[in-house]
Amino acid sequence: MMKTWALRARAVRATWSGLSRTFGTSAPCDEALKIAYFGSDKFSIKSLQAVLQLQKEDPSAIESVTVVTKPPKRAGRGLKELKDVPITDFAVENGLTVLRADNKTEINALPNDFSLVVAVSYGGLIPQQFLANTKYGGLNVHPSFLPQYHGPAPIHHALLNGDKTTGVTVQTLHPTKFDRGRVVAISEKVPITRDSTFESLRDTLADTGAELLYSTIKDRNFTDSSYEVKSGCPDVYAGHVTSKMRAIDWSVDTADKLERYCNTLGSLYTHKLFEERKQVKAEFQEKLLRVLLSELKKVDGIEAFGAPGTHKLVDRTVLINTVDGVVSCPTLQVEFQAVEDADKFEKRCVGSKKKRAKSEEFQNGE
Repeated sequence: MMKTWALRARAVRATWSGLSRTFGTSAPCDEALKIAYFGSDKFSIKSLQAVLQLQKEDPSAIESVTVVTKPPKRAGRGLKELKDVPITDFAVENGLTVLRADNKTEINALPNDFSLVVAVSYGGLIPQQFLANTKYGGLNVHPSFLPQYHGPAPIHHALLNGDKTTGVTVQTLHPTKFDRGRVVAISEKVPITRDSTFESLRDTLADTGAELLYSTIKDRNFTDSSYEVKSGCPDVYAGHVTSKMRAIDWSVDTADKLERYCNTLGSLYTHKLFEERKQVKAEFQEKLLRVLLSELKKVDGIEAFGAPGTHKLVDRTVLINTVDGVVSCPTLQVEFQAVEDADKFEKRCVGSKKKRAKSEEFQNGE
């Protein structure tokens, strides 16, 4: 496995040689590293696996690896359950020491005889004092070509913007800012296809990042403060994903965009006007209910059959018109109701003498 990573690492440098600018040379390996590995999720586990594999292959490169992660959080109904981060179980299974720290004060209070910090999806800034007490500072694996998509949601923004490729950067840790360190390695370009989802791209970039971190620590180019690689990409901030991003605007959203956003964010939401009454002879009361649409896919080769937002049942899926085409939706969920398939949803719309959809179209999600 690691032989493959090493070969890919050499290919990385060749791929980017025309776009990168390098200063100086890496320092020789003069001591085994004592690594403090800050992580939390599945993405960070992949890079930790790479570090452990390098230690196994070359004990003279890495003396020890200690995992630092956040304490378990209370979750579930009544906050009765303590939920730990995924990296904890992996670390324990591999016999690693696990330290807990949730903020600047707690991190600075940790015993620190480390020579290098590695932070991958830790979820916080490693304080300047802690970094200053290590010989080589820190490294970070970031899933974009920095400075493009610096910030908390680089994978989401690459998908939402319809990018055709993305990649991974290994940077040094800046003492006071996120994603403003010195770039020491850049991966090959990773393709983004029409079928790419957040989960599939995240997993691919996790593997790519692990390969890149493996070669970076092995080569030790980060020990030379003059060594830097430039991606040539623009400086773009990738802010937090918000719930409003899942709202559909039928007046402007294209079929491509709806498919892409659904692949990235999961279910999107719209509204539909229903009416109901308690007695057959009573007046109907209108209710505008939110409807979640899942697994939206652009339907190729079919032209719109009505105004944007109008829909019909075809072959056990709901077809919905957009401004430039049609999307399909196999499962939906009306507010206060269970998830249902397309057949049940259309029957709900036809309704009964007491409850039915008032209009034929969906309304905007805002």
